Amino acid sequence: MKNDGIGKLIFELRKQEQITEKELSQGLCSLAEFRKIEAGERKVEKTLLDALLGRMGRAADNFFIILEKEQYQLYELRNQIQEAYLIGDNKKLQEKMEKLKEKNLNRSRCDKQFYYKMKFLMGEYLYNGLDEMEEVLVGIIQITIPQFKIEKVSGYYLCLEEISLCCLLASMYQQYKERRKAKILLENLIACIDRRYQDTEEKVQIYPQVILLLLQVYDVKIENEKWITFCQKTIDLLAENGILTLMDELLECYKVGLEEKIAKGQRQFTKLEELVYQNVSMGLKSIQELKQEYQIDYGKREFFVIKQEYNEVFLLQEMILDYRKRVKKSQNQLSEKIGIEPETISRYESGKRKPSDKIYQILVEEIGIPKEKYGVILPVEDYTLYEKIRKVERYLLRREFLAAQQLFLEIEPLIPKEKAENQQYCIRTQTILDFYLHGLKEQEKLKRLEQAMRLTIPKYNALEENFLKYHIPSRYETTLLNNIAASYIKLGQNKQAIIILKAILKVYQESEIKEEYHLSAITLTEVSYSKCIGNMGNYKEALDEIEKTLRMNLQFGKGNMIPYLIYEKGWNIWKNNEDSLSKEKRNACMKCYQQAYWISGFMNNFVLQQKIEYLYKKDFKKKLV
Repeated sequence: MKNDGIGKLIFELRKQEQITEKELSQGLCSLAEFRKIEAGERKVEKTLLDALLGRMGRAADNFFIILEKEQYQLYELRNQIQEAYLIGDNKKLQEKMEKLKEKNLNRSRCDKQFYYKMKFLMGEYLYNGLDEMEEVLVGIIQITIPQFKIEKVSGYYLCLEEISLCCLLASMYQQYKERRKAKILLENLIACIDRRYQDTEEKVQIYPQVILLLLQVYDVKIENEKWITFCQKTIDLLAENGILTLMDELLECYKVGLEEKIAKGQRQFTKLEELVYQNVSMGLKSIQELKQEYQIDYGKREFFVIKQEYNEVFLLQEMILDYRKRVKKSQNQLSEKIGIEPETISRYESGKRKPSDKIYQILVEEIGIPKEKYGVILPVEDYTLYEKIRKVERYLLRREFLAAQQLFLEIEPLIPKEKAENQQYCIRTQTILDFYLHGLKEQEKLKRLEQAMRLTIPKYNALEENFLKYHIPSRYETTLLNNIAASYIKLGQNKQAIIILKAILKVYQESEIKEEYHLSAITLTEVSYSKCIGNMGNYKEALDEIEKTLRMNLQFGKGNMIPYLIYEKGWNIWKNNEDSLSKEKRNACMKCYQQAYWISGFMNNFVLQQKIEYLYKKDFKKKLV
C-alpha cells in the first residue's frame, strides 16, 4: 500500500548497499516509477518488491507480507505453475499459464519474464541449434537485465529469478558441451552472490543450485580443493537455515570429494577427517531413509525453478476483519465513521473488493491496521538491527542461550519501546534468558510471558478456546504462545496448554492462506502439541500428528524441526508398545533416535544431538556411536 514504509525501507537499504537508483531499478521498472515507490507515492507490487529486495541480497520472507486477494492469487498462481512443471502435470501447467497470460503481463516486467521463462521450459519454441536457443534465452534475461553478458555477471545486481535464469542458461551450455561458457557464467554467479547476498535466508534459496551446477562442470580430481570447499560451505549454509532441499545431493558430492582427496594423497583419514566423513555418510543415509519412508521425491530438481515460499503471508481482508473486531466496531459503526456503505466494508472483508489508497489510510488510522509489518516493528532505517533480532531467535531455537544473551544485551537498548510488539519481544526474550541462565522460577516465567502476550492479543486467556478468533498470529506471537504452553505443561496444567496449541492450529487452518505459508509457526506448534498429548498418554494421536507434520516438512524441505519430530516419533512408538515391545518396534525406535542424532548433527544443533545421545543410552542401555 502507499505510504506504508516500504519505500523508505528500500531507500535505506539501497543507501546501505551503496546502490544507485538506476542500478537497482534498471530493467525492473522505469526510474520515474522507482522514485515514486521510494517516496511512498506509489504502491509496489509484490513481485517487484521481491526483485528489488533480492537485488540488494535481502530476504523478502523476513516480512509479514500483507496481500490483497488479487495479489495473493497471482503469487499462488506462480507457485502452482512451477509445481505443475516440476511434477510433470502438463494439463494443469497449460491451464495455469493461460490464467497468468490474462493478467496483463506488460504491467509487470517481472511477471512477463517469469511467463516467458516457463514457456521456454515447456519447449514451446522451435530452435535450430544452440545459437538460436541462446538468443531466445538471453532475450528473456534481457527483459530485466538489458545489458546482459555472461562475463559481466559478477558485477550485476541480481534477484533470485534473474539468477535462476542464469542457471538455466548455464545448464543449456552444459547440455551442448559448452563447458567453458558454463564455467565462466557459474563462477561469475558465485562471485556475484557472495558479494551481494549477506542475508543467508535469501542466499540459501539459490546458492546450492548454482554450486551443484558448478560441480557438474568441475573435475573432482583436478579441482578437489575447490570442490570440497564449495560443498562444505554450502552444506553449512543449508544447515544454518534449516533447509533439507538439495542437502542429500551436496552431502553425496562432499563424500565423493573427501574420498578422492584421500585417494589422491594415498593415505588414511585423520581423526578429524574420519569424524567429518562419518557425519556426512550417516547424515546422508538418514535423509535418504526418511525420503524413502515418506515417499518424498523433489521431482525433476530443476535448479532454475524456485518456488517462493514465505513463512508469513496475511490477507488484507482478514486483517481488516481482525482489527475491526479488536476495536469492537460493527460494520455499520465503521462505515458511518469513514463515510462509506456498510456493504462496502463487508466486501472488503470478503475479498470481493479492495479499498482505495485513500480509504486504506483512513482504515489504518481508525482501526489500527499496521502500516508496515516486518518482524518486530522497528523504524525502517534499523533493518540491520532486525537482522540481529532474527539471529537471536536462531540461537534460542538451538538453545545456545549464552550467545543469545550476549547479542540481546547489545541490541535491547536500541529497540524502540513505543510499539507493543517491541515491548512484547523484549519481555519474552529477557524472560527466556532469565529462566535458563539466571534461575527464574517457572511460575514467574509464565506470569511474565502472559503479560507480554496481552500486549498484542488483549483477549488472550488460556481457558478460552476462541481467544484467537479472527486473529492470525505472527511468527513471534506463535513462538510466545508455544513458550506459554510449555510452561503450563511443566506446571502440570496440560488442559491450558492444549487449549492454546489447538487455538493456534485452528486459526491457521481456517484462514484462506495456505498452511505452507506459515509452515514454521505451524510446525513449532505441532511439535509442542504432539509432545503434550504424548506426555498425557495419547501416544497414537501424538504419532498421527507427528507423521502429518514430518511429511509436510520433508515435502517442503524444511529441516529445523525434523530432529525433534523424529525423536518424538521414536519415543511415542516406544511408549505406545511399552507393555509388549517387539524386536521390530524396538529397532524402529532405535532407528528414530539414530536419525534424529545424525540429522541434528549436520544441522549444527549440537545441544539436541548431545541430548539424544544421552537419551539413547538411557533408554536402550548402549552407546549410540
